[in-house]
Amino acid sequence: MSEEDKIMIKHLNISDNFSMGVLVLEFFKNYFPHIENFYNCGVGPFPHNEAVEASSYWSQLQCYGFEPHPTVYEKRKETYPGDLYQLGIWGSPTEKTLKMTLDEGRSSFLQGGLEWNLRWPTNIVGEVVVKCVTLDSMDIKFSSPPQICLWADVEGSELEILKGATQLLESHRIKCILLEVTKHNQKWQPKYRRLREPFEKTLEEYLKKFGYVKFLEIDDCTMHKQICFTTFEEAKKIESKQKCSLLVLHNSRTKSSKIETFPLVFNSDMPTAAAYQEIINCLQEFR
Repeated sequence: MSEEDKIMIKHLNISDNFSMGVLVLEFFKNYFPHIENFYNCGVGPFPHNEAVEASSYWSQLQCYGFEPHPTVYEKRKETYPGDLYQLGIWGSPTEKTLKMTLDEGRSSFLQGGLEWNLRWPTNIVGEVVVKCVTLDSMDIKFSSPPQICLWADVEGSELEILKGATQLLESHRIKCILLEVTKHNQKWQPKYRRLREPFEKTLEEYLKKFGYVKFLEIDDCTMHKQICFTTFEEAKKIESKQKCSLLVLHNSRTKSSKIETFPLVFNSDMPTAAAYQEIINCLQEFR
């Protein structure tokens, strides 16, 4: 077993009425206090507001957002806290057809499989051809800044984003990466997936080639979870700070009021006291 494979991954399950994005950022701001740039792939419709939250955590943060959906882009461009581009991010420069859904947040460049469409009727309301660029090309446009957080909620296009960011990954200027993925360890997985949607293991193996390892998972007990990566060197620093206890909350959709706490896995000041108290408050609601 390699040293990279020995990194302990921290797992956290939370209620679906708690913002996973906010919780991830609580971890990130403590583990990576010097982030200066936020690459926001798939800004999405409200209530997604990760760039605003990130700007409140890191002073002088420069946000660069990418949103291919024309309606969502128009809704977000006036209030986005940084530079917002109506572009898709892909593995090579190209044009892709975006399948727009009634729930704008489920719009995707990937086609849903038969089982996916039966399980999650997406109500496609139209299609639009979108210009796509690579993250490497945009990074050069932004003058290759240091201390980057990469945040990607892109409905199945995670691997393509990474394939177009090889130079950026090789530079290790990305200090932390968040990817939202469809889980495949449930009884109803993997058949309920989009066509060509990457598995979590595929993403792990790809990033490992560039010296990145998974160090955190946050699961809201739905079909998705957040997986977070950093460089092996940074992961070793994080692992050395393990103390405290981890709360695991069974989601209300399981129709169970059972709440469990497990011994633990994150740094004693992680998440911050405010976020930790919010988790406790959330737990109280389910007792």
